[in-house]
Amino acid sequence: MSLGQLGLLPPELIRQICYQLTLDDILNLQKSHHFLDVMIDNVFFDDMKVMEASCDAD
Repeated sequence: MSLGQLGLLPPELIRQICYQLTLDDILNLQKSHHFLDVMIDNVFFDDMKVMEASCDAD
């Protein structure tokens, strides 16, 4: 499977992959392919924004 094809994986799988990586690895993965960059932004980092907002609300 090529890096570009990773972007075709379902969002839940992208999310689980990112949870297993370090932040540096996630950023390197984003730099490797434009479509992965967009998918990770829309799936993984969006989750982080929601979690941060939830923590701020508490």
